[in-house]
Amino acid sequence: MGRSARALPMKTIASVFEEVERGAAVLGVVPVENSTEGMINHTLDSFVDSDLKISAEIMLKISLCLLARSEVELERVERVYSIPVALAQCRRWLATNLPRATVVEAASTAEAARSAHGDSPGVAVAAEMPAKLYHPQCMTRHPEAIHQNVHRFTVLGLPTAPPPAHDTTTSQPAP
Repeated sequence: MGRSARALPMKTIASVFEEVERGAAVLGVVPVENSTEGMINHTLDSFVDSDLKISAEIMLKISLCLLARSEVELERVERVYSIPVALAQCRRWLATNLPRATVVEAASTAEAARSAHGDSPGVAVAAEMPAKLYHPQCMTRHPEAIHQNVHRFTVLGLPTAPPPAHDTTTSQPAP
């Protein structure tokens, strides 16, 4: 697969599991842990009712931004879109800088960026990658309390999917 893999963004963790289970995708990537906020319970719960297996893990340093469609003054921000983990990581910054803004939970940070793009007094807390998709501006970099924020993602697939070589996940046999 490697560079020939085609990414298919999904709105929810559940939809990633569904796409792989029904064979529409060979592998899926879901978040499993965040160094600041801990385990992603929705992902762990999804494994209970699924036959999918973990075949690899990916560790990524995530830097957050406050994204807006256009330059908007902080005093005029009415809504902040994001996922609960990102909002929790930025709770102090948001309480200090946007105390009157309504928090709107989104299914993903990409969905949050899309929502903020269509809402002129709205902003999103997300990584910069969604900014490239929806062309909002990064108004503030690193609103999160801890700047060494690492996410662990798992690559999941059907039990018949070949695991990537040289990986350290629990599904790999010992050498």
